[in-house]
Amino acid sequence: MGEWYCDADIDTNSQLSESQVETFITNNSIGLASGSTMGGSTIVTTASDANTQLSESEVETYITNGSIGLASGSTVGGSTIVTTSTDQNTQLSESQVESFVTNGSIGLASGSTMGGSTIVTTATDSDTLAGLNCSTNEIIRYNGSAWVCATESSIATVLSVGLYTNSASANNGNAVVASCDDADDIVLHGGCDANGAALIQTESINATSSSQISGWRCQSSGGIFATVVCLTQ
Repeated sequence: MGEWYCDADIDTNSQLSESQVETFITNNSIGLASGSTMGGSTIVTTASDANTQLSESEVETYITNGSIGLASGSTVGGSTIVTTSTDQNTQLSESQVESFVTNGSIGLASGSTMGGSTIVTTATDSDTLAGLNCSTNEIIRYNGSAWVCATESSIATVLSVGLYTNSASANNGNAVVASCDDADDIVLHGGCDANGAALIQTESINATSSSQISGWRCQSSGGIFATVVCLTQ
């Protein structure tokens, strides 16, 4: 006949582990008491929360805060989305590259060049002319090595020009020449007047070296008159 007697307890594991508790909670539905919370916020139910529709911003947040797997044939703005498996055109055309470069500002590395010449910026290139600060009635002139401020008197020899007129006459078929002052002059106007007699020679003399002077050479069967108007300096 069986009977009760005292003996050592062989089952000392009387506490559930965290994973066991989680398994008991998640492997089937449970009935939480009203007012239960999650992370400090009250859990709502279909009976206590009538807002069952996501806002546009909530939908966009769910889409953009992590990767999603779209079905094949998904579109954006009516155009089918391509992937690395459906689009093998991975090289931009020249026009596409130019469009990307020119449709907005870009940040070039220091030392970038254009046509072989280094591109300068406001930090690497100063406005030489603006920095001259010329006085009233001064003008900017290049002296052969740099741009400098110059007075009117200092450039007078460069800009001083005028007109030089020369005339000559001859009779009895002799030739006559009307010429400029020196080889640096430029003929503006001139010619031959035979005073009714037949012209034998009408020739424009154009200087081709520093030893020659431009002008007009004239000859006629009677009296002849030659004139020349020159720009001189």
